[in-house]
Amino acid sequence: MTNCVIQHNSTFRVYYMKKRSEGQPFKKTVFATAHKLIRVIFAMLTQRTMFKEVCAYMTEYHTTASSSRQEVSSETKHSSAQRGVHNLLKTRISDISTRI
Repeated sequence: MTNCVIQHNSTFRVYYMKKRSEGQPFKKTVFATAHKLIRVIFAMLTQRTMFKEVCAYMTEYHTTASSSRQEVSSETKHSSAQRGVHNLLKTRISDISTRI
């Protein structure tokens, strides 16, 4: 699951790439990213909030975008990615809750 999140979510991808650039091995960076994902999920559940994808890479991209068309298409893409992650998390949580 962590590999999918790294591939499809820029917030976690930036975190993963930061850890890799610090010189950490692959396995350690994947576990660190999984731990961050668990912390985010726990915070979402306890605070009853939706995931908001905000990171330095995204804010920099949106402020330097030259046309509004590019901004709208990137926002739409990220919104669908957020919906995909949200649906995946709902499915995983429901699977876990049915096992308990």
